[in-house]
Amino acid sequence: FKGKTAVVTGASAGIGRATALALAKEGADVAVAARNQERLLQVKEEIEAMGRKAAAIVYDQTSDKSVWAMKDKALKAFGYIDILISNAAAAIKGRLEATTMDDWRFMVETNLLGYVRCIQAFLPHLLERRTGYIVTVSSIQALGFTGEAMNIPYITTKAGILGLTESLLGYLGPKGIKVSCLCPGGVTTDMAVNARYVGTEEEKTDMKAKDIE
Repeated sequence: FKGKTAVVTGASAGIGRATALALAKEGADVAVAARNQERLLQVKEEIEAMGRKAAAIVYDQTSDKSVWAMKDKALKAFGYIDILISNAAAAIKGRLEATTMDDWRFMVETNLLGYVRCIQAFLPHLLERRTGYIVTVSSIQALGFTGEAMNIPYITTKAGILGLTESLLGYLGPKGIKVSCLCPGGVTTDMAVNARYVGTEEEKTDMKAKDIE
């Protein structure tokens, strides 16, 4: 990773933050991207304390314009990008019958199309250089490890990421771009705090309390 540059989305906390710091520790310069500016700046400072270059970029994964602007800022900061780690995601939890179509659209826009946006934004740059590495972050739940009945929209989008990644591998591999998908199991992150819970007020309170525990 020495001399490489990376972009990590969802890097203000959880897996994204840990990944960004790990890359910096191995010698990479890292652009961290997320919605929370305060936390991003903290991660940026930690990376710079390791002697690496860093850029903190606030963006909205559901917006085409914002994602392309994030790409432009990352390229301006480093000149080129070697590694794209698409990690930012959201969660909706609750009974399927309490889940609205707006909830589904939010999940697809964030977790699936959000990944597509990031890849589409950086793809011309990677193809021009004929090198690079794209890593997507799915979930062990997408592999059928557990059928979490209260997490169906999340699992659906994470399964879509698997299909996206496998297709990218076949298409981009011959063009010099490597592709991998990370499918982590249970990880302590802020996702439960920021998740959208659906159902009755009692159900939402109960689910959130159990997740945060």
